[in-house]
Amino acid sequence: MSTPPEDDVPLTRAARRAAERAAGAESVEPIPSVSPAPSESAPERGAESATVPAESADPGAVTRAAAPTNSADAAPTRALPVVEPSGMDALFNPPTDETPEVAPVTPRKTAPVAKRRPRTSVVGVLGELLITAGVLVMLYLVWQLWFNDMVERNQQNAAAVDLSQQWDADAAKNPPVFPESGEPPAIAQPEDGVEFAILQIPRFGADYGAPLAGGVSKAKTLDKAGIGHYPDTQLPGQPGNFALAGHRNTHGAPLNLVADLQLGDAIVVATPEGWYTYRYRNSEYVTPSAVEVLNPIPQSDSAEISDSVITLTSCNPKMSTAERIISYGVFESFTPRGDTPPASLASPQEG
Repeated sequence: MSTPPEDDVPLTRAARRAAERAAGAESVEPIPSVSPAPSESAPERGAESATVPAESADPGAVTRAAAPTNSADAAPTRALPVVEPSGMDALFNPPTDETPEVAPVTPRKTAPVAKRRPRTSVVGVLGELLITAGVLVMLYLVWQLWFNDMVERNQQNAAAVDLSQQWDADAAKNPPVFPESGEPPAIAQPEDGVEFAILQIPRFGADYGAPLAGGVSKAKTLDKAGIGHYPDTQLPGQPGNFALAGHRNTHGAPLNLVADLQLGDAIVVATPEGWYTYRYRNSEYVTPSAVEVLNPIPQSDSAEISDSVITLTSCNPKMSTAERIISYGVFESFTPRGDTPPASLASPQEG
């Protein structure tokens, strides 16, 4: 590998310094600065050339022309116009170097609101009690006047069928003996609450039957058996007034349809001895104190008794005791038990 000539090897700064010290450092002539030629558009300036000092702190450093110190010697520069922000720009884009940091909004923790308990007033409690009582009364009326009546009506019909079958069986074993005169047999006065007959009215239904007991008390007769017999009146088939009483509503309502009777309708009273057939004649409405309807001859004080009548009494209007509805029938015939049942049971107005 060849070594380049010494003249071609650049000296380092330290080597130059050593060589200058040895040779007795020579002055370095200053490099004249070249002033820019004056232009026609620019005003004349008495610019002075800056000179490099004779001796530099670093003899080996290359000297450069110093920058002009006078601002008039420097080349003129064009300044950009300052644009003031408009009102809207200043409002939405404020002239700031940095956008201010917006601190995050921390949601405030609110205390839970306690629920207010509704106040209970005396009037409110009383109103609720009255509403409850009203509902209970309505339910009771529905039960008593509709459902319970239907149940008891069916029970009374079934009891009438059972009694009739029992009497048929007894008559088959021991046939009854009737008077030779052909008059209906006499019946003993029944005791209070004791069933002795069955009331059958075809107008009320083919299966209608209401047990008939002695007395007209509600507890022993009317509320249990269905139809009651006034003790001071005559018995079936006898001359006089065979007077009966029954509910028009509640407890099976055996006389509920009494106002629907028509002239000539059959009213049959069945006993162990046989069937007593009456025919409906008329009805009237009286006050509860009109006891003369129970006389042997209704609404009359005459002692001459010739006819045998039946009287049905009940309340009027329905659901009220303001007055009484009175229905009358006249005795027509008697059919002994053991014979064919009377045709009057098949249809209301067939004899």
